[in-house]
Amino acid sequence: QVGAGRFVFTNNHDPGALFELVLDAAGNQAAPIVRRPLAGLGRDALSDPEGLARLDVHGQIVLVVASSLAVKKKTGHDGLVRVHYHPEGHLTAEAMPGFRDWLLRQYPELAKAAGRAADKGGLNIEGVAWDPGNSTLLFGVRCPVGATGIPVLRVRLDPGAEWSVDALSEPDTLYITNHQAGQGIRDIAHDPAEGGFLVLLGRSVSGDDVPFQLCRWDGVSTAAEVEAELPNRMKPE
Repeated sequence: QVGAGRFVFTNNHDPGALFELVLDAAGNQAAPIVRRPLAGLGRDALSDPEGLARLDVHGQIVLVVASSLAVKKKTGHDGLVRVHYHPEGHLTAEAMPGFRDWLLRQYPELAKAAGRAADKGGLNIEGVAWDPGNSTLLFGVRCPVGATGIPVLRVRLDPGAEWSVDALSEPDTLYITNHQAGQGIRDIAHDPAEGGFLVLLGRSVSGDDVPFQLCRWDGVSTAAEVEAELPNRMKPE
């Protein structure tokens, strides 16, 4: 959310823009969806964007866009992009060079999965959230998911620093363990009103017949409380 009734979202087929939705007081769509081009990104600086988080930095709204980091041919989708939000026109964006490589160095247990296709148990990140209390970015892992639980990768970020991997530090992993078999994280978002996070669980790999669930998670414990069961036909992300 970037304003009263204003929401921004990603389209993983269009990494060159964000999209803005405006709702009226009753929650109905009030205007056509607007494509907001990202100015300043080089070719292939961002591909397969799946996560979006809001940070408030010195009174300004900053959006962080995260790639799935899934394998793409012989390389991988890359991108952690900082976007300086303003209400109209193009959005100024900058990519963090080498983010995927940095992340795999910090989490060597993901390196093997990073070479496999997403639907064959390969690395797939869907969702990024900002934890303002701890100044950390949380990356929700759709795949791989093991016996330990669904991983949430937590990385400290200096939001005012130069946008490079030097702004990242102290990586560790949290786990959500009370999930159903075959589930992974499809989205994660901080809830500024009630605290904690909303987490969307669903199919870890395509084709599995597992439920989509909207959950509430405190960001500390290993349990996420189910708020709602969602129809599989929605394919929510």
